Amino acid sequence: MRVKYIKRTMYKFLLILFLLISFNLKSQKVLCHPMSSEEECLLVYKSLNEFIEDTNVTVIYNGLSPLHPLFEGITWGYNKHLYVINLNLITLSGSDRRWTILHEVGHVIDLYNRDLTMHPLTWKGEPVKEDLPWSERPWEINADQWAFRLWHRLLDDPIPYYIEMDMIKQFEEKPSCIKQ
Repeated sequence: MRVKYIKRTMYKFLLILFLLISFNLKSQKVLCHPMSSEEECLLVYKSLNEFIEDTNVTVIYNGLSPLHPLFEGITWGYNKHLYVINLNLITLSGSDRRWTILHEVGHVIDLYNRDLTMHPLTWKGEPVKEDLPWSERPWEINADQWAFRLWHRLLDDPIPYYIEMDMIKQFEEKPSCIKQ
């Protein structure tokens, strides 16, 4: 009787171990700062899974970075499979934080797809002047378009009014990744 119990327990353990390994092999890794919000980490994870199928991608997310007040978030690509997303700890509004997360994930998507490269700075293979005004930087415009697309796919909340108005202006002026 005891041997059967041990065998059943062992089979359950092996099944759980197999499932954990299987799920781990089929998705990206998001490593979160221990003090970061679980909801924010989950949003990063879900966003990556929407448009990057490479299981080797790892994103380190820190939602409590002491960035300069002019920056709500910043993304670094170290290589094709390793990225860091930092969100400014002073970005307080939940909707602003969610928008910024989706915007930064948009940068990860563009970096992964090689539409954006950091060293040297290029957009879609063309060199870009680093002193280009922020509002004219094509990768920033595209990251907002990714955020817009991801927001509508993953969140039930309405986009904040001021963001939606900016997006309408952008879509009228430039082609959109959303229409693809």
